[in-house]
Amino acid sequence: MEDHNQRWQAWLADTSPAVLAELGKSGDEKVRRGVASNPNTPPEVLTQLAKDKDFVVRWITAWNPSTPPKVLANLARDDDMSWIVATNLNTSPETLTQLSKDRDTYIRKAVANNPSAPSDVLEKLAEDQNIDVRRNVAENPSTPPDVLAKLTNDENASVCRGAFNNPNTPVTPREKLAMGVPKLTDGLEIG
Repeated sequence: MEDHNQRWQAWLADTSPAVLAELGKSGDEKVRRGVASNPNTPPEVLTQLAKDKDFVVRWITAWNPSTPPKVLANLARDDDMSWIVATNLNTSPETLTQLSKDRDTYIRKAVANNPSAPSDVLEKLAEDQNIDVRRNVAENPSTPPDVLAKLTNDENASVCRGAFNNPNTPVTPREKLAMGVPKLTDGLEIG
């Protein structure tokens, strides 16, 4: 196969795992990038691509939802990869727990937004000093109802709105209005 055809083949969703395994050995980083992005790529090939010399190949491997959790845990040790690992739905609860403690706000925001984040991690992140982290917890469909109920009383209006609009929040709109919480309309121009 010539390079152009290999690049195309690497990106196609119907490319077989056996062909992707061969393409993963290519000397062309653009071919390996395609293989790294393909959800049909075998786990052992993704494991190898996670060690690739090309940064973009490693980054795309961290993004791939088929990348094994153990590989993602190794990639999370790299500061340049930890944010994308935190967004991956296949990242293990243990790795997400570790990443939730990172001093980098963007990483904590990504964990707070990840539906695979463990309940106890979301509960802890609901108390984060950063508004965006708390808002992501409030909007996360996996956040436990008791945590969402607390976030409806957050000091920040966008966090309250996020929790209020989450279908898992145990407070009904009528109950919320009865509580008289003005935060839902703070900052909104009416008229």
